[in-house]
Order: sequence, then C-alpha cells, then structure tokens
Amino acid sequence: GSVFGKKEVLPSDEPWNHGPYAIMETEAGWYTSHATQIYLCLRYYEKESGNTILLCNKPECLHESDDGCVATYRAVNVINTVLYDGFIYVYGVQGANGRLGGKEDSPTTETVSLCLWRASLDGSSIDKVGTVFEAENTQNQKVETIGGLYGGGMNNSSIYDKSFIIHQGYAYLPYSLQFGTGQKGFQGGGLVRMELATGKTEEIYTMEGKINGVPSNLVAYDDAVYSLRYAGNGTKWLPLYRYSIKDKTIEAMKDLNFPDARLPFGGRNHAFTESILSVAITKDRIYLLGHSYEEKEEEDGLLSIFAFDLETGKLL
Repeated sequence: GSVFGKKEVLPSDEPWNHGPYAIMETEAGWYTSHATQIYLCLRYYEKESGNTILLCNKPECLHESDDGCVATYRAVNVINTVLYDGFIYVYGVQGANGRLGGKEDSPTTETVSLCLWRASLDGSSIDKVGTVFEAENTQNQKVETIGGLYGGGMNNSSIYDKSFIIHQGYAYLPYSLQFGTGQKGFQGGGLVRMELATGKTEEIYTMEGKINGVPSNLVAYDDAVYSLRYAGNGTKWLPLYRYSIKDKTIEAMKDLNFPDARLPFGGRNHAFTESILSVAITKDRIYLLGHSYEEKEEEDGLLSIFAFDLETGKLL
C-alpha cells in the first residue's frame, strides 16, 4: 500500500526541513544526520529531557553501520536528508556490500548506487524507497559523486547546494557519478523525479557529459521546480531552469543567466553572489542574492536582494 494511504491531499512541503545541514524539527525534538565522518549518523535531540541519542531503537546495537542499525545504516555516504510527513528521507551513495570504502571514497565493491531511503522517526526501521542511479565500478577506481553534507562535488563546485527536495509527494534528486578521472569515467548525471509512494522514477534531465553541470539549488513552488546548473569547466553558471510538472518540460529562463548579467540600478553596478547563491520563489517573484561593485576598489560592496518577475524573469 501507499505510504500516504488514501490521503486526498498530499502533505505540504516543509522547505525549512531540508538542505545539506538541515536540523529537522518536530514538536518533540530535533533530528540531524550529522556525523564526524561522511557516513550516515542520524541523531535525535529530545526537547523536554535535553537528551541526545542515536536514532536506533535496538538497545543492544553497537551502531557499527550494519543493516540492523537505523542510525548508521550500511555506512551510507549522505548527500542530504529531508523530514517529510513523519519520516526522514535519506539520499546517499553506497557500494554493494554497504560501504564505499575509507574516507578517501575509494570503493571496495563493484556496484555503486545512489538511492533514497525512508527512516522512521522512532529509529525502528529504514527501508529503500528507490534507486536513482547505479553503475559497475569494475576497475575499482576512485568514486566521485555529488557533494552533500561533506563536499566532494565535481569540479570543486561543492559549494553549490545539490540537495534533493520533496514537493507534492515526489522527490527531486540531482545526481552524478564519476569513476576515476577523464571523460570515459563519467557514468551519468542529471535530475530524477521519484514518487515516494512507489519508488517509481522518471528522468527529468540527463547530462550529456561532465561539462553540462549538475542541477543544484533546487526549489519548488506550485506546479514548477526551479534549478541552477554550474558549468563543469568551473567558470560559468548556466541559466535558471524551470521544470513544469504538468507539461513535463524544462525551459531556460534566459533573462536569468549567470554571471553575465550586470544589473545597474541605484547608481551602482550589481552582480550575483555566486558563493552563497540561493533561490527563493513566491507566487509571482524570484529572489536572488547579489552584491554591488565599483570600478574604484575603495568603494564598499553592498549585499543586495534582487526580485525578478516569476513568469518573464525580468528584473523588478
């Protein structure tokens, strides 16, 4: 049966409860997926008692990354987690025997999978929702995939937020997988939509090669999902892209192209702030962060918030 039962209306998004460093809040406490290393380590902090515990309800468990431990399940390399409708959804990478190897990410197994798991809030169970992408690493090469909690993104673009999001009962999951170096080692990348109730996936966007950029900074509103892409040559943002859920089409919002846009207003030139680029969407506007700059270096730059028309992408 569906995890959502017979609900007519899907639970609403909780966008504050996702992101690479999310502290996911319920009435009773806070959940995190933070650890001292890159492996999954779900924790729960209870507001009333002030106690912090690993999210595992087995009293005899040693929390050593085996299949029976929810908190450290299979030593999954976490990309990010989302709290949605009473479950924690974990997006991460694993090898066939549950491990990608040591901290250098050199795998000890042949199959490397990017998957979405669903963990219960009481630490009693974790199960796989679906597989986003997998490939055979037969040469036992170093694995490079999208950065999440602990960086390690392709082409040093790990400052760009490649977290997955959940919107209207579907997960939107960016992915990329590279074995070793060079074009031949590129296994695939893009953006997948997964139905939470069934684990069924459909490909929204497929990268033709590393240079195309992994969708990042995802944000959803109403009938659309917006994303940015960072060109793999390390120099440019590609435009803001809008995916129509109804029409299943992706279009580039050509007026929102980075970083070529020079935005003159208020007697100053402005540019986008790449290092903390984040997108916020309301019913008729897109908001982005930027800064002013002057040709004369002694002038101070000001942090700015830009508003754009949601339909046309024109600066307001």
